[in-house]
Amino acid sequence: CKTIIIVSHDMDDIAENCAKVAVFNNSRLVRLDVTAELFKDVSFIRDTGLDLPLSAYLTAALKQEGLDVNSDFTEKSFTDGLAAALKERGL
Repeated sequence: CKTIIIVSHDMDDIAENCAKVAVFNNSRLVRLDVTAELFKDVSFIRDTGLDLPLSAYLTAALKQEGLDVNSDFTEKSFTDGLAAALKERGL
């Protein structure tokens, strides 16, 4: 039951290690959210000038191609979600 605060601009690191994310802009809190929910909001990420973790880019690209990958954007969750989505398609 400890809280650890990580300050980072590395979104892959944030996706892997953080349950919640606080986004600041000009020293003001603009959003506090569960990490997976934050990275699903691609327009917010782009509007604030943040990057997405690689798994979020891949999830969005695959969704555009009709392959819906269920992921919380951690590496394991993404690979498990991708495997499940491919299995559903018989691939």
